[in-house]
Amino acid sequence: MLSVVLRSETAVKVSIEIMPAFVAIRRFMLSGADMFKRKTLIAEAYKVFTNRQIREF
Repeated sequence: MLSVVLRSETAVKVSIEIMPAFVAIRRFMLSGADMFKRKTLIAEAYKVFTNRQIREF
C-alpha cells in the first residue's frame, strides 16, 4: 500500500481513506455478478417456457 512505500503520515491517512472506496467497488461488482446470474436464469427459464409453448401449439 501507499503508506508502506512512502512512510509518511499523509500516505497512511490516504490509505485509510481509500479503503471504503475499494469496499464499495467490490460490493458493486459482486451485486453486478448476482444480477447477471439472475438474468441468465430468467433467460433460460423463458427459453424452456417458449419451447414448451411452441411444441404444444
